[in-house]
Amino acid sequence: MSNTFNNPIILDTFTSDIDVGDAIYGITNMPFYIEHIEWQTPESTNHRAIVRNALGTTIFDEKCSVAHQSVFKPFNGIIVTGLKIVTDEVESGKISIKLK
Repeated sequence: MSNTFNNPIILDTFTSDIDVGDAIYGITNMPFYIEHIEWQTPESTNHRAIVRNALGTTIFDEKCSVAHQSVFKPFNGIIVTGLKIVTDEVESGKISIKLK
């Protein structure tokens, strides 16, 4: 598959860094109102997924505890300035980001 920038944003191709604001709007520091981030179907219990804001601060950092079981983190509409995924910081599965 390939990354889709709708709502929810689905990211499943991690061959290079992903700047969501730049990909959608051409603005790295774009504010996003996030409802939740879900890491879908991680493959192994030693895999990890990290999502960062535009400054590189970690906003989602989860380790898989049960293979193929999604990991869900609610944000309840909080504003995050920029969304970035660095190459190799999502070791398997997909990242779904639901915006408000």
